[in-house]
Amino acid sequence: MASRHFPLRGGLNLSASPLEVWPGAIRDSRNYFESTKGGYERIGGYERYDGRSSPAAATYYQLTFNNWDTHVTPISASTTITVDSTLTFYIMAIDTSTPDTLIAYATALVGTIADPYIALDWDGVSFLTKIIKRGSESDELDETYLESAWTYYRNQITQVGGTSTSCSGVLQINDTVLAFKNDATNNPKIYKATTTGWDEGRIGRAVEASTVSQDIVVNETIDSGNFTVMAVCKWYDPTTKLEDTTKKWLVVKPETALDFPAVGNNTSSGGATFIVDSVIQPINAFGTYIEYQNHNFLSHPDDLTAFIADGTNVPMAYSQQHHCLLPIAPDFNSLSDTKATHISVHNEKLMWSTGSGTFNISEPGLPFNYAGSFGAANIGVGDFITALQSADSENMIVYTKKGARKLTGTDNTNWAFFDAASNVGSQPRGVQKLDDIYALSSRGVGSLIRTDTSGGYAGGSVSTHVQEIVADLGTKLLCSTTLTTKEQIRWYFNDNTFLMMTVLPSDQGMTFSFGIANYKNRPVKNVSTEIWSDGRERTFFTSDNGYVYEADVGANFDGGSIYSYLELHSNHLRTPGHNKSFKKVFFEAEGLNQVTISLEYKSNYGAKVFEARNFQIEGGRYIWDEGLWDEARFDQAGRNRGRASLKGIGFSIGFTLDNDSKFVLPFKVTGYTIDFEVLGRARK
Repeated sequence: MASRHFPLRGGLNLSASPLEVWPGAIRDSRNYFESTKGGYERIGGYERYDGRSSPAAATYYQLTFNNWDTHVTPISASTTITVDSTLTFYIMAIDTSTPDTLIAYATALVGTIADPYIALDWDGVSFLTKIIKRGSESDELDETYLESAWTYYRNQITQVGGTSTSCSGVLQINDTVLAFKNDATNNPKIYKATTTGWDEGRIGRAVEASTVSQDIVVNETIDSGNFTVMAVCKWYDPTTKLEDTTKKWLVVKPETALDFPAVGNNTSSGGATFIVDSVIQPINAFGTYIEYQNHNFLSHPDDLTAFIADGTNVPMAYSQQHHCLLPIAPDFNSLSDTKATHISVHNEKLMWSTGSGTFNISEPGLPFNYAGSFGAANIGVGDFITALQSADSENMIVYTKKGARKLTGTDNTNWAFFDAASNVGSQPRGVQKLDDIYALSSRGVGSLIRTDTSGGYAGGSVSTHVQEIVADLGTKLLCSTTLTTKEQIRWYFNDNTFLMMTVLPSDQGMTFSFGIANYKNRPVKNVSTEIWSDGRERTFFTSDNGYVYEADVGANFDGGSIYSYLELHSNHLRTPGHNKSFKKVFFEAEGLNQVTISLEYKSNYGAKVFEARNFQIEGGRYIWDEGLWDEARFDQAGRNRGRASLKGIGFSIGFTLDNDSKFVLPFKVTGYTIDFEVLGRARK
């Protein structure tokens, strides 16, 4: 009897023939991706977010109160109690079936449970004698109370601005989540997540100042302290296009309830006198997306700023220090053709495309200034720009749907602009940078460096094995993001699916593994991924309602179950022309909590399908015993071999694994071993 082991690797492969494809590759799947550490990992869940505690982190406690027959103060479900001025709980359910005892199931603990625990006085008669974390009497009750705790926390989280209207976008800066949304009258609003929920910020204005007596400096105030100057911009004559040094445009942040200063005489805190000729609000209703890049053009860490494009407004800058969104424009006297569709920072210059085949470059280190005499420029591409991506210190890549061009140089005296890949383009918002720059189009996923090296698109494609689905999904793209800790890029589509590409090292260089996931009834319209100061990489997204969600957290989709399946390619066991008698098989897996798996196997490309069986595993590393169908053999090193039996004869065998649960944390399937006997040649 022969025995062979097959690691699970290769990802989704729809192009290779059944005889040449690796049997550990995926024929079809949902919500699995190939891990850089080996095996196929089921994705995490997502939860709504506003800065308060995540439902995914919620738990519950079993509380035992004695002497309940003579208690003085009652305890009811759906109320909040405080015990002995020490511990506060929200009571989800109570049980009085035990004589002279009240057992309560609670969540939302405030306070610290003493260790060792000493009974706390409830009402002078009854005492809280025992607190057990997740102390239910059965697995079914444990799931019931755990779900109740999740629901309690979930219901505390609010939609942005308190309405169900979808957000325009989301970004992260310095461990803070920022949401963009238009109100009921289409006014733009910004909000940041705090420990008490969403906090509204301010929208900056541009003040036209004339007869300026002396320089006005950033961070000075005007109008008796009602406004802080965030930027000082040049004023250009609308006719001659020449600068008038006696006039300035002041980008200001409101410090009081006033939205803008009155027209007329004014002064700055630095002593400058001037006349306010007009005040404009260049930022109007937000577009349907938010694209941004965080950068600090100054020296102090507090000056980190998010530079933003939304396809509708002028470029914008969010100052976290001031919780204010500010407008940017080369000339506030002429705002035509100044909407920003895409934005990037390259060699200390802000660059943004205009939506008409051109892009602007700011003065070095001065994102609010665009004087050509100081190195700023406007460059035409001749096609609609779909992405701007800094490749390295020397090259900025400008993508269109048809191709990509490289911008090199330091300022407008030596800019050079030439083709990088004339026949490799990108869908809007389809470019991401990992080890290389990758772009999604209807022709597939292309790698710019590979394309540039090989000289043509065929050499640059990394999605050959999934081309048939990429061609269909390319026109449905909404947004994309990069998860560096997973070495992964995700492209999100308007049918609620997303494509995951993991970059994996190998002896032959980098390989690319693909998987498909689906957020059931929840499209990802805008997405942001950043690494926080505690080392966690966090992804947030907006959808078709007023919530912001955090991805890759918890065991469910905002309370809904996660359905996942993994169908592996048929395995001929290296003898496709011979029948085999299948004897034993086991799968190796790693999990964090109990998982129930449904396994189905079939022979001869599905000619015969055997009845699916359920089996269960606990947390840790396991050998899944499919022969007995009801055992999990635990081994922390993952080396034990559990005996398992199979029935069936055929020239090939294929496996499908299914799971549907709202309580299962991400787990990984890493390989399987099968025992078999080779019989005679298979007949047609």
